[in-house]
Amino acid sequence: KKEQLLEIWGIDSVKYEQIKTAFVIDEQNIRKININTTNIDTLKRHPYLDYYQAKAIVRYREENGEYQSIDAIRKLPLIDSLTYRKIAPYIDVKQGQRIKK
Repeated sequence: KKEQLLEIWGIDSVKYEQIKTAFVIDEQNIRKININTTNIDTLKRHPYLDYYQAKAIVRYREENGEYQSIDAIRKLPLIDSLTYRKIAPYIDVKQGQRIKK
């Protein structure tokens, strides 16, 4: 979302209003992370996740099998509703692919 520009240091609401029309978001270009095949290192590099959240996502998969939907990560204590809303556009659960370690 364009509003994510407000998360950048130095961009306040005034600056945002000045620049927001210069940006176009093409959701086709978003590279999603498959939480059924990814590892902790890849997940923790995402700006909205830390090491402990990444570890919880992978551990849950290892203990319970593949995620059936991205909503399943809402069950994890370290993923609150705000974090979920932020990362949901960036994750996927394509099933049947081999898990990379």
